[in-house]
Amino acid sequence: MFVVFEGIELNVQQNGTIQLDNKDLIPIADVDGYLKICINNKYYKVQNIIAMAYFDVDLSDKNRIVTHINKDKTDNAVDNLCIKQIIPPI
Repeated sequence: MFVVFEGIELNVQQNGTIQLDNKDLIPIADVDGYLKICINNKYYKVQNIIAMAYFDVDLSDKNRIVTHINKDKTDNAVDNLCIKQIIPPI
């Protein structure tokens, strides 16, 4: 699925990979074990880009997070991701 993210057209795959110009973007793991890619000199979690593409959610809403069903932070396949709503404290 092609999506425009930060002004760049990305090919977001259901298996959790992201391509730019038909080449896989190579993610790096952050200190918490989540995979990130660099776009326009800024790092983004792969899971968030996949979720925005396939679940059509706005993750700028800080009350929503993307979680991994099987708890493997590197498995960003669409069928392993879910969106959780966080209820902010009163």
